[in-house]
Amino acid sequence: MWFQKIFNVLSPLSTLLQTRDLDILAGVNSINDAKNLIQELRKNDSIMEYLIKEVNIFIKENYGFEFSEFKTIRIRRKKKMSNEENVDECIKDPIEKFKVETVLGSLDIILSNLNQYFNDTTIGVMKDLALFSKKRIIEIKKNHKSLPDDSFVVFCKVYGTFVDQETLKAEFLKFCNVYELFEKTTILPEYFHVSDKSDTESISSFEEETDQEQEFELPKRKQINPINIGSLKTIFKVFQNGGLGNTFPSLDAALRISLTIPLSSASTERSFSKLKIIKSRLRTTMSQARLEDLMVISCEQDIVDEMDHEEILHKFAANSITLTKYLI
Repeated sequence: MWFQKIFNVLSPLSTLLQTRDLDILAGVNSINDAKNLIQELRKNDSIMEYLIKEVNIFIKENYGFEFSEFKTIRIRRKKKMSNEENVDECIKDPIEKFKVETVLGSLDIILSNLNQYFNDTTIGVMKDLALFSKKRIIEIKKNHKSLPDDSFVVFCKVYGTFVDQETLKAEFLKFCNVYELFEKTTILPEYFHVSDKSDTESISSFEEETDQEQEFELPKRKQINPINIGSLKTIFKVFQNGGLGNTFPSLDAALRISLTIPLSSASTERSFSKLKIIKSRLRTTMSQARLEDLMVISCEQDIVDEMDHEEILHKFAANSITLTKYLI
């Protein structure tokens, strides 16, 4: 029951931080909320009363279980040397002992780890990285004053050897102004030359007829991909496709550094986590060579999507007459 209460706080945070396309600012807020909730549990003096009440309810609802009360352990008397003045004060009450060693002990470990992994510097860098998102870029383009005055301060403190704060801030504001323009040029438009109103009307009428004929099949260009607003990868692709590295050198360095930080490159770690599942489940059911091939396919999804599946199928079917019969 106690650990379930802790998991109710930490599980949503863990799930959010493992999201493929994480909104970093939302992650920062969730981390701070989790810290505050754990600290509130730590300061709550009536936590043991709550736990005892929950245990009693559980015992009443489940008659098949037997529970023994905490036993009072006799305190061992240690021999005191002549020059010793301090005496160890042991906890006699078993409930108080459980509270100190288990309840408060677990909370102290959790808080210590949260503060270790998400200290002020880490949180500061995360907040600065949150600016490298489509949502924030569009927001700042509409109103330059919405960019915080202390933006990139912590990031430049950590990586000041490569990036200057004022230069980075100025280049980022200029990039916000041209981002949507370069984003549109990453894919060719449906029409290059729409000269006048009549052409526009004819094209729109043609599109309406096509939509009626293909009611359930939309063109790929019209499909909107639900890209989260916190993706660094999308911003960097637009930046590189536009060849903006020489135009904004400080921003180029900042984006490259950001993509090497575990927070933004966690997709690789997720791939290896998936590999663990594949290895544990499939290890005893297939040969090593096939297992390795499946692991590569699982990791390199981008490359697999670009391959010609029909050609692969034909090569596989050519291995035997039976496969050719059923696959081709």
